Amino acid sequence: MSAPVSGAAVLLAVAPGAPGDQERFRQTAARLGARLGGPPVLAAYVVPGGAAAALSLTDAVERTVAGGAEEVVVVPYVVEWKTGEWQDVPDTMQELARAHPAVRFRLAQPLGTAEALVDLAARSSAAAWALPAAGDPAPAPPAPAGAPREAPGLPAGGGAPAAGALPAHGAHVLACFGRVCQQYGGDAVHDALLAELAARGLDAGSAAPGAVKVTRTKCLAPCAGAALVCVYPGGDFYWNLRPELMPRFVDEVLVAGGSLAGHTFRPGDLPAAAGRP
Repeated sequence: MSAPVSGAAVLLAVAPGAPGDQERFRQTAARLGARLGGPPVLAAYVVPGGAAAALSLTDAVERTVAGGAEEVVVVPYVVEWKTGEWQDVPDTMQELARAHPAVRFRLAQPLGTAEALVDLAARSSAAAWALPAAGDPAPAPPAPAGAPREAPGLPAGGGAPAAGALPAHGAHVLACFGRVCQQYGGDAVHDALLAELAARGLDAGSAAPGAVKVTRTKCLAPCAGAALVCVYPGGDFYWNLRPELMPRFVDEVLVAGGSLAGHTFRPGDLPAAAGRP
């Protein structure tokens, strides 16, 4: 059965991840809309959390109704419900139906009940037999068309890279890419930092004496300070960072050697306003 002309759909996940994860989920919703033949499909979450761009199920439905939808189908993008979602989502659907009596709402089954998902898992497991086993040497990825056969710095035929000097740098920034920091924009902070350093000629590839090396890390803790970085030498942490703070961070911390008021703490201390708003 094709989607009705006046219909809309909501692709529903449990909780948002990092901004990049949210963008891929929105792209999946757009692909679903194209597959359905045109009805709008919004990406939403049962628990939107602190992600500003994430829609709740109620928010997404309100948008579709405001856009003229008379029938709305909610499609759980989960293998199976966990914890309380199996009750919360149907309850929310009932509340929405009462709030919009002229709109017909339907809830699809989670993907785990679909035979097509078992078929996909079977194809994936069959393809895995051709993959290297864990612990086997990983083959080099295929070179893109037109790329030189031997990469600079590698001996002919591959093998270990040639030893080289670590570029001199005046500071080393460890940018946390743990799950919580990414949820609160850590990847955007990292990208904005690199852009600011490049604009000032202070990126790690420059010959400037105050050049800054930036390394992405796993969780640095404490997660209450997300998004955060740690700067060496010194070991100061900078918490609750946002991309728009990066010009000040570069000027006041990395260039002037000072601190960032309201965003600096030492190991063993607790950020001034631990916990998220």
